[in-house]
Amino acid sequence: MISELVLYRWFGLALVVGSLVIAGASQKLPKDVRKYGYLPAIAAAGMGVSYVLMSLEFLMIEVEPGVETSGARFIGYTILWLAFAYVLQRSSGVSYRSIGILVAALLWANWSTLGGWMAGGILRLAIMVSMVCMIGVTIYLLTSPFRRSADRKHPERRLLYVKIMYLTILTWVAMLLSGILAEYNLGVTDTFVGASIAIYADTVLILGFTVILFGGREALARIGAVSDGSETGSQPTAGARETVRS
Repeated sequence: MISELVLYRWFGLALVVGSLVIAGASQKLPKDVRKYGYLPAIAAAGMGVSYVLMSLEFLMIEVEPGVETSGARFIGYTILWLAFAYVLQRSSGVSYRSIGILVAALLWANWSTLGGWMAGGILRLAIMVSMVCMIGVTIYLLTSPFRRSADRKHPERRLLYVKIMYLTILTWVAMLLSGILAEYNLGVTDTFVGASIAIYADTVLILGFTVILFGGREALARIGAVSDGSETGSQPTAGARETVRS
């Protein structure tokens, strides 16, 4: 059987190559939305480098006696979630304070997994509980205040936000379930199966991010129009709203 380290190496290299392809495709996007095309390229490159580091057994952590795993993946996830947060803020129009809270929750949920691996006993349990809480905070922010803000934007922007929101939520739920089933928790999956699931999930995540952004060019153009004050038709005026209510 192929070892998980070989899987990590080839998948990491494939992601790096994929990031170059995405960056090249971004050059064909309109100038005002081109920077958004680079985001999935950066995310893919970050995850690719992380997987290569994992194949080299960088930052190995003993999760359980005799069970080790690499913490390098969290470097890639940090880059990826920052890219997601940027698009979520731009599409929903929430304040920088709000996005700062979301970023803090995302990064805490991300790195607390590593912290839980390194800790033991009650401290490990407390860290894992905090991770679940931060996932809950993330889902609340995305489905409540962020969603309300996005609902007041142009339909194209709102649709872009909703797609990224669901991709984010589904990814965290999948990560949580994968962690619960892992060999160092319930022991349903072994190292190779766990690695395969992670690779599949990360592939779907990055491809989904890329397809959503490249397919949301109109929404991204409207975000750029807001930046220079030229967007129109994003939402009804106060008078129009009163007319609708009456």
